[in-house]
Amino acid sequence: MSRVVFSFQLLELTSDDCYLDAAGGIFTYAGNINAKRRIISDIDFDDELSVLVEQGVELAKASSSGIPLPSGSVDKISCHHSFEHFQNNVDVKFVNEVQRMLAPGGKCVILPLFVAEKHLCVSDNQDFSFWDEPGSMKVVDKTATLPGGDRCGNFIRVYSPAAFKERVLNAIDPNEFDTHLFSLQLDGERVPNERMFMKREHALINHGYIALMISRKTKNADVDEC
Repeated sequence: MSRVVFSFQLLELTSDDCYLDAAGGIFTYAGNINAKRRIISDIDFDDELSVLVEQGVELAKASSSGIPLPSGSVDKISCHHSFEHFQNNVDVKFVNEVQRMLAPGGKCVILPLFVAEKHLCVSDNQDFSFWDEPGSMKVVDKTATLPGGDRCGNFIRVYSPAAFKERVLNAIDPNEFDTHLFSLQLDGERVPNERMFMKREHALINHGYIALMISRKTKNADVDEC
């Protein structure tokens, strides 16, 4: 749950915000915040999320590659533990959707990001049609936990620094948006740490979480920079 706390802090949510939890799931905090409008988007919803509708949360059934919200209509967006599971070019398309939806001064926080020395496409299921991702190494391991099983599409993407720059950072318009990367820490230690896992190798695979924040510049900021 630490990723939720961190994104809440980075977004600086207020009661005047329109908030979107993109690819939101059962760990959403949409039902626990005071915001003008609260929306969860996903390609499917667990039955337990329907309870949030009674609390005024809207559910938008859609892929993260095309979210049915007007341009410039969202102040704050979070994406928790979903971005790494986006298949094909949905990661790039979602970044484009974020730029389309964010209002001036709006923010989006994506976490975690998995970045390693090599660009990996990892699955615990061999039946995929999108394995030909340029520059990536295919890893099929039926015992792997990172792909998340059926719930997460049996897939996870681990970026190399070059792949992250090419697929994600290069898709962001630097004239309209600022980007920042954050290392997640708790009590002075990176999250997660080795003591959080029974097996050391699990901690090494997941250590440590990185968050990406995309912020839309305000008109005044744009004028100052010209």
